[in-house]
Amino acid sequence: MDINIMELIQVDLVILVVVIYVLGMFLKKIPNIADWTIPLVLLVVAVLLTVIYKGIALGEGLTSVTIVNGLVYGILIAGVAVFTNQVIKQTTKRE
Repeated sequence: MDINIMELIQVDLVILVVVIYVLGMFLKKIPNIADWTIPLVLLVVAVLLTVIYKGIALGEGLTSVTIVNGLVYGILIAGVAVFTNQVIKQTTKRE
């Protein structure tokens, strides 16, 4: 069974993966923010941005379906962004 996570995310929402990834890089540079809180902040922001983006930019309106889809896609988007960051860090780490 071959699953490609990027096929689960709508093409219109892929830009949010980049936005969340860059936001995570900015949050990492702020000394007052603990590292363990960054994925949680990214998750909340991803869900909110996804609901807003789907509701306004894609013209779906603010319905219960949009909110549930925004929650699911937001979790996937945050997961892809954090996973990508970890893969980059682990593959470039020198020991």
